[in-house]
Amino acid sequence: MQTLALSDTDLDDAYLAALAQWHHLTLVTADTGFSRFSALKVLNPTSPRQPQPMLQTGARRKR
Repeated sequence: MQTLALSDTDLDDAYLAALAQWHHLTLVTADTGFSRFSALKVLNPTSPRQPQPMLQTGARRKR
């Protein structure tokens, strides 16, 4: 478990980070403050250096 020094204003970020980690999701945000959560997968859509992930679509139903 990681111990972080958080202020009151950081609690929302910590909650979102924990929620994303719990569900094995990548958090898409331009907020660079999430980099302090080392186990969190973060995608910054405004960063030109990161490739955009391909969206996975569900299986098509046969008619």
